[in-house]
Order: sequence, then C-alpha cells, then structure tokens
Amino acid sequence: MKTLTWLLIAVGVFISLIASAQEADHGCSCVEYVRQLSRYQPPRVYSAKDIPAIRFEPKEGGWVLFKPGKLYSEWGHAAYVEKIWTVPSGLKVIEIKEFNFYHCKKSVRTIPVTDDAIRGYFWHNLY
Repeated sequence: MKTLTWLLIAVGVFISLIASAQEADHGCSCVEYVRQLSRYQPPRVYSAKDIPAIRFEPKEGGWVLFKPGKLYSEWGHAAYVEKIWTVPSGLKVIEIKEFNFYHCKKSVRTIPVTDDAIRGYFWHNLY
C-alpha cells in the first residue's frame, strides 16, 4: 500500500510539473498563449502587431488583434475570442482570454466589438 501511495504522489507531482511547464511555454507572450488556444494559426511573427488582420468580424476560437499604443505597448496585443454575444442594448461584445494584458498573467475580459483599440481579427475557413 505504501508503494502505491508513493507512486500516486510521484505521478501527481509529475503532472503538476508538466502543467506548470506548459503554462510557462508561452513566457509572457500574448501571441504564444493564443497559439496554444486557437485552431487558427497565423504566420510566425516577431510581435502581435505583425499578425495580419484578415477579418473585420470576430469568430469564436479566432484571434482579436489590438493596435499598438498606450494601452497595448508598441508591440500591439493579441487575445483569444472565447465567446460572442449581443447584450440587451443591442451592443455586440466578445469575451476574450489573454495573457500579458496584466504583466505575465492570464486574464478574461469582455469588450465591445466596437472598441477603438481593435485593429481586426485573424481566422479563416480552411477547416
């Protein structure tokens, strides 16, 4: 029984280490974080501002791309579109998952699709 207990503890520690390593794989990069979440993969780029905005409407599972500036630094910002809906006032909003909006932290926000900081979206119909 002691052997089984130690084996279960070792497996639990190993799984925790793998999970921590997978979270750390993207460093503090919003782009690498969204790459792990989205099935739509833009070309490899230096920063979020270099990802082509090929759509102007969001799609669940796609990328939302933000303009470089005061709020998103000179490198721009990318986030994952988790959900899209219309609030009772008629405003269309998106729930986004992101990394590094707050320095090296995951966050979830809801923003209007009319947000002036949005420069476009990345998704396609290839699959």
